[in-house]
Amino acid sequence: MNNKLSKFITAIGCVIISGVLFYYSTGFHNQWFLLWFAPILPLWYSYKHNRTASFSVAFFSFFIGTLNLLAYVSAGLPVQIIMGPIIISSLVFATLVIINAQLTKYLNHWVAIFLFPALWTSYEFIISLFLPSGPLNSLAYSQIDFLPFVQIANITGIWGITFVLLLFSSSISYGIYFNNKVKNSFFGFIFSLAMIGVSIAYGVFQVDRTHTPIETLRVGAASIQASIDVSGQNAINLTKRYIGLVDKLSAQGAQFIVLPERFVSANSDNLAIVTAILVQAAKKNHITLVAGMARENQQNYNSAMVINPNGQIIGMYNKQHLVPVLESRFKPGKKLFLINNSNPLFSWGVAICKDMDFTYPALSYGKQHVALLLVPAFDFNVDAWLHAKVAIMRGIENGYAVVRAANQGLLTVNNQYGEMIAIKSDADNDETMLVTTVNLYQMKTLYSILGNWFGWGSIVIVFLFGIRHYLRR
Repeated sequence: MNNKLSKFITAIGCVIISGVLFYYSTGFHNQWFLLWFAPILPLWYSYKHNRTASFSVAFFSFFIGTLNLLAYVSAGLPVQIIMGPIIISSLVFATLVIINAQLTKYLNHWVAIFLFPALWTSYEFIISLFLPSGPLNSLAYSQIDFLPFVQIANITGIWGITFVLLLFSSSISYGIYFNNKVKNSFFGFIFSLAMIGVSIAYGVFQVDRTHTPIETLRVGAASIQASIDVSGQNAINLTKRYIGLVDKLSAQGAQFIVLPERFVSANSDNLAIVTAILVQAAKKNHITLVAGMARENQQNYNSAMVINPNGQIIGMYNKQHLVPVLESRFKPGKKLFLINNSNPLFSWGVAICKDMDFTYPALSYGKQHVALLLVPAFDFNVDAWLHAKVAIMRGIENGYAVVRAANQGLLTVNNQYGEMIAIKSDADNDETMLVTTVNLYQMKTLYSILGNWFGWGSIVIVFLFGIRHYLRR
């Protein structure tokens, strides 16, 4: 076999293996453990071959992996809208692999294992500050089922998860290629394993430790298969159907009940009637009711009406992060909705769907030491779990339980450590209900105090590598 053919087969093999690993571990797939190995081959290949070949291998590996996002086509999104982010992220991945290879070979020191994790974490963090999707496509969300590992989010945010995850593959690829080429190269691998071990050990301690809850609540959620923004008389009829479910949830002991985002469109013609129905239900059942609705008046808002057990409307939360184009008619909200109960240690808040994709307002609630967040939502069926696990991660970061009711998605309740207490899909039934008990603890996470310190720290690490490279030229 000639040398060119051998290199070509090696490149194709790396692309196929890595691409498959990325494909089944990210986006709509949940094989989280595969992502620990997915970047190894592109990184290793980049140390051995020229920039053009290495760029191609890295690009097509990541490109194949992210093609699972084409499942959004079934939700009616145009292919070109989906392909844009896929191509851009693949180009960035390939570029960072090349930068990592060049600097790593030039530095000639095992500490270079931290470079690629810092590069990709910096990229995820920077785009989270500017893109309308926030950090929705972070690799960290793929690890939500690895509960002990993701607990480091309450210290570092999702940025620490991404960093440590990629440190594993970076140290292995480095060790394979630079073994016997760089002094103490094996030490880098041992050091990375130690960091991973400490992260997981911390998570095991967090999840398994026992302490006394400050509050124990029965919470519920409901969804009815219907289009979004049902209006006019149909909105009144649908609200009455929802109240039937509210009555059933209350009979099972639910104290807080969440209804989906924009399940009705309320305007001057029907707002008073819809409101009266919801108020009467909350008062009759002596529950706190959070109901998502589109308020179509002089100023349009995507809102959540909050009604207390006495039948009083205690506020309207307005969605802060609106979906581009699809929600252009709405005005974004600017304020939190925060309630302190009779228990001085227990406070709770409200957010809506896409708000949970972003650092804020989720972090703002964390800084207020909220123990429970109630989240009306609307998904596209195909992304039900993808969107639900993002909300779960916000809860881990900031130390609150999340009750999320998504039409065309999942009804979920998770505790403050991200452990799923109850989950139901609304795809199989015309009417879906969920009720469970959640224990709430007094928590104050380091992330809720320091915010995105690890994201900024990753940028600093990249900057320091750049300075070292410049000084050694």
